[in-house]
Amino acid sequence: MAEILRIWIVWVIGLAALFFVSGWNVLLAGVVVLGVLIWLVQPIQRRASGIDDPGEVVDGSGGRFGGRRTRSETAMRVLLYGEPPIREAIESYGAWSGWLWVRRVVIAVTAVAFAVVFFDVFRGPQP
Repeated sequence: MAEILRIWIVWVIGLAALFFVSGWNVLLAGVVVLGVLIWLVQPIQRRASGIDDPGEVVDGSGGRFGGRRTRSETAMRVLLYGEPPIREAIESYGAWSGWLWVRRVVIAVTAVAFAVVFFDVFRGPQP
């Protein structure tokens, strides 16, 4: 949970930073945020690649559009984005049940940020 929480915190701080910077600083902030996220996700990637036959291709696991993913890619996506691993961690370790709501809030903040940027881009420059 601590690894996931750190990723969420960096993600939300990164979204906020991208809202408040302009010009070349947006590019710099984006690169820094992506670099930190890649660094933070490495322990989860190592855990996902430790599964049985991580290179085995799982047909039809490529999401909505089909495609193929390896078992380790699928496991990593579940660990990073899925609610079931968080629910299991809460049940196994007696963690705070509010983690599920924290996850949902992070997803909602991301969706709102995406919508704001989307509408801002299509609205165009304002006088």
